[in-house]
Amino acid sequence: MKISRQIGMALLLFCTTKTFAQNGAGESSFQSSQLGFQSAVIGLGGYSGAYKETQSAMYLYNPALLDTLSKGKLAMGYTRYIGKTNATELAYGFGQKGKFVWGMGFQYLGYGKNEAYDANGNNSGTWSAADFSLKGVASYQIDSSLQMGASLQQAVVQMPQNSLTGTFMDVGFYYKEPKSSWSASLLFKGMGMVYGDDQKSPFDIQLGLTKKPKNAPFRFLLTLYGLQQWDVLSEEEKMLIQTTDPITGETITEQRWIWGDNAMRHVHTAMEWQFGQLRLYTGFNYERRKTLQIESAPGLVGMSMGLGFTTKRWEFNYSWSNFNPSNVVHSFGIVFQPFSYH
Repeated sequence: MKISRQIGMALLLFCTTKTFAQNGAGESSFQSSQLGFQSAVIGLGGYSGAYKETQSAMYLYNPALLDTLSKGKLAMGYTRYIGKTNATELAYGFGQKGKFVWGMGFQYLGYGKNEAYDANGNNSGTWSAADFSLKGVASYQIDSSLQMGASLQQAVVQMPQNSLTGTFMDVGFYYKEPKSSWSASLLFKGMGMVYGDDQKSPFDIQLGLTKKPKNAPFRFLLTLYGLQQWDVLSEEEKMLIQTTDPITGETITEQRWIWGDNAMRHVHTAMEWQFGQLRLYTGFNYERRKTLQIESAPGLVGMSMGLGFTTKRWEFNYSWSNFNPSNVVHSFGIVFQPFSYH
């Protein structure tokens, strides 16, 4: 058995044993530094998993996805998030030395200007806040089947009263047999520290799987995320549902599906359809739907869709994601080679 297969199986086994572990991580102000700004990522529902088919800078979300195809390519993205929030992203694959490939990325999330009020409700002017980060990425091709990568990120959260800084590291692995229709990834994301505050780093463990059926124009994507902590439900979400029978007046108590709800909040599914140079993306985020939907009108909350078109030197992407009935996120992306094609 090849060494890559042995390492790949060991990594998957390690990830499985961590699924039900608790890490005690608390809330972090740097969650936005883990958001997906690439149009292809948003079209897939927010998680890239083991998806490597696009030229977009997927390596900013899993450094093991960085390869020689990214060399010399500039990826730019713009996303109109909820309300006045806007996000931009730049990434460039710089070069290669032996089996090493490296690149860099910059992400900016601005919250716009908002009205400020004092304790008495009087308008005290406006305030603004922003997150931005700089990330360096490197990957190493172990053999034809296994690739590993790491990234180092310096992030800043700028708030009206103060600011926070943090340094985070991602370590990822990507496994695919040359003639196999399966691929897998394992990602340890957001490891690091926050300076001058007791906030936790946005640590996350993700396992990604993709499968393209033989001769089919589509592939399935599955991402298991938040594997470092099983129980993610709030105490309010665990409460029993109590209703009153309108005829008898009797109180009816319904048990919540706590185990299943917890499990589904670690599962993300997506699909990609490919027709020549055209790709269609679709994804479903169960956790987003459960936390952001309006019970009386859930609509398409949690659903995402997008499309991409690739030429010899360019790639264009557009996607949208439904966060709630009144807030749809739109994202645009472009990838090209600014210098000589050769």
